[in-house]
Amino acid sequence: MYFQLNLQTLPTMGFAHHFYAENYRQFYGIADGSFELVYVWSGDMRISLENETIDVPQGSLFLLFRELPLRFETVDNTPHSHTSIQLRCEFLLSRFKVEIEGPEGSAGLLLPMVFRPCEDAKRIGRKMSDIVAKLQQSRAENEQCCVAAALGILAELDDSCRKGLSAIVPSERLLANNVSRWIEGHLRDDTSLERVAAVVGRSPNYVNAVFKRVNGVPVRQYVNHRKAVLMAELMAYKNVDFRTACENVGIADAAYGYRLFKKQLGTTPRQYVCSVYAQDERE
Repeated sequence: MYFQLNLQTLPTMGFAHHFYAENYRQFYGIADGSFELVYVWSGDMRISLENETIDVPQGSLFLLFRELPLRFETVDNTPHSHTSIQLRCEFLLSRFKVEIEGPEGSAGLLLPMVFRPCEDAKRIGRKMSDIVAKLQQSRAENEQCCVAAALGILAELDDSCRKGLSAIVPSERLLANNVSRWIEGHLRDDTSLERVAAVVGRSPNYVNAVFKRVNGVPVRQYVNHRKAVLMAELMAYKNVDFRTACENVGIADAAYGYRLFKKQLGTTPRQYVCSVYAQDERE
């Protein structure tokens, strides 16, 4: 997932801190005129947004817009630490997936929701730590240069995002889009890589490489995630029992379905349904 961010006013610094927790979960969905840059130092994380779940492994950098109805949580209750820098300003935000045409020429900042672990991400994480340290020394003296440094990070991410998107040729986007559409309509059927490749008339290795380049995950991981999401929807909103939900996505072994569900969504089927009911009651 990608963001198009248009800043309407010059940002000011909100908070900037290092955060530690043994088990962390947070819900958002309130527009407060701010967004955050977050670097994950330790503990794999997961972001859930509507019907999509995005893995945020240790060493990732991600953008957190509080106005989006997302859930941010640790995976398997692992100890977690991150550095977060909040900028406050007026801005316009839109989001899109890579298969949407034309983002490379768009105005404003083009930013990935998650910047995966790499040397550049680690370098940005160190820059963020420097910002936190400067603000702790003297916010009054260093705030303006810290805001400039944060904007510089956004500019780096924008440049990387544009280069990455332009490297994906339209034919690859079309192939990946055709694959994901076929998978969505055949989750009960054989969705192995070999079967998918046969449907689109390409070799399994080629299909998997293109799909991962466009969507960030290989075919098998995408299939497993979509199966887990559909199972969750059937149980939470259609009142379907777990075994029937498994059968609806082509899983005959409920024990395997349980393991797949927990690995993909980071919670057990019962816990997921209970959390949905509890959230509905709060609303």
